[in-house]
Amino acid sequence: MVCYCHIVKFAGLALISTSAGLPDEAEREKRVASDERLADQLLQEGVQSFVTQWYQLPLWDDLRAQTWFPSMLSSRIASNIQGRESLAKVLKVS
Repeated sequence: MVCYCHIVKFAGLALISTSAGLPDEAEREKRVASDERLADQLLQEGVQSFVTQWYQLPLWDDLRAQTWFPSMLSSRIASNIQGRESLAKVLKVS
C-alpha cells in the first residue's frame, strides 16, 4: 500500500515471499486470534520457551534435522532474550 500511495517516489518494487493474505474473513479472524494467543504466550513465558516451541512445529522438521540447528536455536534465543515485547508486538493487531 505504501508504494501505491506514494507512486511518484518509487520506480519499481520487488516483493519476495509475499502473499495477498487470507481471502476469507472467518479465516482472517481465526489467524488474528491465533497470533494474539502466540503474542500472549511470548509475553508470559518468555523468548526461550516461545522460540523452542515455535521450532517444534512440523514446518521446521527439515531444519531441526540439520547438525547446526542447536547452535542456530541458541543464537536466536540469545539475540532476542530482551526483546519479547517487540516480538509480541509483531504478532498483535494494532
